[in-house]
Amino acid sequence: MLTPASGPGIAAAFGLGGSAVLTGPVARGEQGQVWRLETERGRYAVKDVFDEVDAAAATADAAYQDVVRAAGVPMPAVLRSTDDRVLVEVDGQPVRVYAWVDVLPRDRRLDPAVVGRVVAQVHRAVVPADEPMSGWYADPVGADRWHDLVGRLRRGRAPFADDLASLVPQILAVEEVLEPGRATQWCHLDLWADNVVATPSSGVVVLDWENSGPGSPSHELAAVLVEFGDGERGPGARPLRGVRRRRGAWPDHAARGLHRARRPARPHRGAGVRALAGLDHRG
Repeated sequence: MLTPASGPGIAAAFGLGGSAVLTGPVARGEQGQVWRLETERGRYAVKDVFDEVDAAAATADAAYQDVVRAAGVPMPAVLRSTDDRVLVEVDGQPVRVYAWVDVLPRDRRLDPAVVGRVVAQVHRAVVPADEPMSGWYADPVGADRWHDLVGRLRRGRAPFADDLASLVPQILAVEEVLEPGRATQWCHLDLWADNVVATPSSGVVVLDWENSGPGSPSHELAAVLVEFGDGERGPGARPLRGVRRRRGAWPDHAARGLHRARRPARPHRGAGVRALAGLDHRG
């Protein structure tokens, strides 16, 4: 893991100037931590990952990020080392560096129309996918693993263990109709409220692109609807009318806002697409 003493080495590797001060971690996710690096040239986000990272996969997702950012999606810029690498080992730890962006706390109450426009921008930056979608996003969990999870929750005295157990038959019935996922283009693949966040300037920014890869915009839109359109609202937020059951109707204001924002538009295709050719996305 990184330490504050790693700051000068990171700054030197990425050509970020002197007087480097590394602080943190300032944020933590399932796969790594984020540190703040300050130098004489500015502030930067340093990603310190927990597991091994494939250099070719990092190069591929960085090229995709370049395409999406060129299409106008609000997101941090990927920085590369002085020898043009995305992933650099510093003090025995692989790190990646991004431009720094100030963000507000996670909030599922963001204006769905704003979220919809950003998601539309992401999906219109088309990078075709030749490889299949990762099974992690589409394969059934299976009865054995569900029952094992329920057993572990009961042993841990989780208060919701019995509720989950009662749902398992329905979950398994849904899993029986799952079909292999078909990738159509590269997608972010993790557009939850942790990664679509508001900024102090009243805009939004999309973070954490490292798991991007072959996917389906329709699948990703469904996840966004669950996250931002399920009616969870706080004080002062506009009321939603709930899910309308009428056939053909879009559920609530959130879904309609997302749908309008994603109406067909001319896709953006950038030079970064060529950089992705021949690079396999990590499984």
